[in-house]
Amino acid sequence: MKKFQSLIAAAVVLAFGIAAFAGEPKSEPATIGTAEMKTDGTIVLRLQAELPGGGSGEGQLVYPPTHTDYKRILEHVSPIAPGQTVLVHPWPTP
Repeated sequence: MKKFQSLIAAAVVLAFGIAAFAGEPKSEPATIGTAEMKTDGTIVLRLQAELPGGGSGEGQLVYPPTHTDYKRILEHVSPIAPGQTVLVHPWPTP
């Protein structure tokens, strides 16, 4: 399951990278999806990406508190508390 989540995360990041460098410059979307924190602290990301040429993609990523990227994800989507859902803003481009 962890490998699958990593593959989805990589695909979503790649899609945003392709969109950033394709054709005419486009402004970043205000949000790219939602983050929900379950009562046990698990963060569920539901992300969407628009691809050049009109395609789109979406994915769901689950980060339990034991996940190696949990702290990084939590910092990005904060402030969030158990039971809350918040909008996710794009990650900064490197």
